[in-house]
Amino acid sequence: VINIVSTGSVSIGAVVFILAPFIAYPLTNVRISDVVSNLYEKDIKEWYITIMPTMIEARTDKNKTGLKLPSAMWMRAYELKSVILLYFNTNQFITISKNELSPEKLMEVKGIIYDVLGRKFHLKKAK
Repeated sequence: VINIVSTGSVSIGAVVFILAPFIAYPLTNVRISDVVSNLYEKDIKEWYITIMPTMIEARTDKNKTGLKLPSAMWMRAYELKSVILLYFNTNQFITISKNELSPEKLMEVKGIIYDVLGRKFHLKKAK
């Protein structure tokens, strides 16, 4: 802008330099959103989660051992549109994909979580 004002002429370089942030910023945000959503979906489908009234076990296919948490460590849970978030620490949780479960299995999982957590399991409100 200073170059344009001081010289009184508009150069292609100056215009590109001025417009670059307005083009690059939205494109970067779209790209980041794409990458993050693809990684999230891929990551969620590579985990095998077994939930029981006494514990939850989460492991990857490649790893025979994984995270084992007794139900006494479960803090709270939230049911969202396509997942259930089971918190075992303030900032750490296990994501259970509802799309991968049959309706019967989903009800069983929700029942186990509700039996353990009671009112700390925040169910999705029906619309």
